[in-house]
Amino acid sequence: MPRPRLLVALALACGLAGACAHPLTRPRAYHEAATLGDGSVLILGGAGYPPPSLVGRYDPEDRSWKMAAPLPAGGRSWASATALLDGRALVAGGTGTEVEPLRSAILYDPLADRWRDAAPMSRPRANHAAARLADGRVLVVAGDDDDGDVGVEIYDPSADRWREASPLPHAGRRLSATTLVDGRVIVVGEIDAPEPIALVYDPRADAWGTTGRLAEARAFHAAIALGDGGLAVVGGRVVIGGELRPRALASVELLDPRSLTWRPGPRLCHARSGHTATLLGDRLLVIGGAPSGWGAERAVAQAELLDLSAATTRVLGRIVGPRSSHTASALPDGDVLVVGGRRRILFNTWERRFARRLSIGERASGGWSPDEVSARCPEEGRRP
Repeated sequence: MPRPRLLVALALACGLAGACAHPLTRPRAYHEAATLGDGSVLILGGAGYPPPSLVGRYDPEDRSWKMAAPLPAGGRSWASATALLDGRALVAGGTGTEVEPLRSAILYDPLADRWRDAAPMSRPRANHAAARLADGRVLVVAGDDDDGDVGVEIYDPSADRWREASPLPHAGRRLSATTLVDGRVIVVGEIDAPEPIALVYDPRADAWGTTGRLAEARAFHAAIALGDGGLAVVGGRVVIGGELRPRALASVELLDPRSLTWRPGPRLCHARSGHTATLLGDRLLVIGGAPSGWGAERAVAQAELLDLSAATTRVLGRIVGPRSSHTASALPDGDVLVVGGRRRILFNTWERRFARRLSIGERASGGWSPDEVSARCPEEGRRP
């Protein structure tokens, strides 16, 4: 039986003419990607001063980029970008040209290629977490506050209105918020709690609860909702006693949606943080990341494919090159679009212009070539 393969297309996703540089004329890292209702991917924001205002839009049908309408008011960094059920995208908060966090929110209409103001949030937020709820509303959680934050708001796009939701039971920073199949939202990150836990939000009751104990609390991880109703958290930087530490993690933890308890998943071969994890059936494609939080180590070059049903890990070759703080978006045909990132983790180093499309298919001859996969983790790549 032919085995699945991961390969890099011979040409960049936007064609051999080099058009993919068009929306990425400025290098991008720490940016946002939102997959719209028509399958196109919106790329916006990113680190830097002044914040980027140019917006790119990738069309998976004809594999082309085009410039979308630029962000109004000079652009923004550290915002959230959430695709709405009606096809629009909501961009909330972040920092603008004055560097201070913003209350403002804006809506992108892909049919008109136009931005318009949305109702502002009740308070400024940047580096917050956002998740679209099952009913189409958008939950935003916490923000960039060294002392931690408990504020939560919900945006209703049909009424263009925000309302305050129940606050977090524990202050948090550097959080992810992920909506499960049953509509609940799981928040994972640097949470000020006596033990390593995640938080659970029930939007029907507007109430918070907690999961069982995590083996390792973490931030700068990847969190992915699974088809069985659960959640996978992959890698990240370790959090001890509510404090972020520089050590990166190789562990993967899987949440049971019924008992809200965690169990170990297949471990990464290379510990990493600031990476992406993209769900492809019952497999997770993990790309990039940094091996620790301090210093000038190169970003991780090897991608990995985690098979959750078989509990196995395969190390893939240098399919996209070393990068961290990039985005990876699943496309309607099963391909993955990887954009941006930085080569090294120090903030003043080069951010790479990058847009490449990966293809998951079947190898006619079966098997993997030696430069694509390692049968087991190299010992020097293993991390705690």
